[in-house]
Amino acid sequence: MFRFENHWAEHPDFMKIVELHWNSTAYFANAARTLSAKFKQVRTGLKQWGKGFLNFNKLLHNCDWVLLLLDGLEEQRPLFDLESILRRLVKQHIAKLLELKDLTGNKGILSDGSNLEMKIQASFKPWPPFPTERTPLQA
Repeated sequence: MFRFENHWAEHPDFMKIVELHWNSTAYFANAARTLSAKFKQVRTGLKQWGKGFLNFNKLLHNCDWVLLLLDGLEEQRPLFDLESILRRLVKQHIAKLLELKDLTGNKGILSDGSNLEMKIQASFKPWPPFPTERTPLQA
């Protein structure tokens, strides 16, 4: 099943994708067959291209699941430092996602035409480096 999303037309790469797939179709003697083949080719290309956009609900669900897991772990024992850092980063990530979702209206494209996925990846800070020095065990 093919579902066209209206916000795709606002994306700067949309027409490039349509042109690429429209022009890659073979020509037939029957014009109706050529037109049908072109539409099928464009549909296939857009379907594949559209899968690259973020699914906010799935991403938020996964982040909530990680927080739930860490909360359950915290009920059993205190969180280790790295677990606490992960919990804080996931909370920050959820806040950024919700803010960006409000800006884009769940489209995956910002008003300036940039892709939301790129903005989210750019907003991540790298993990703090793991300590490389070993400390002697204390008795």
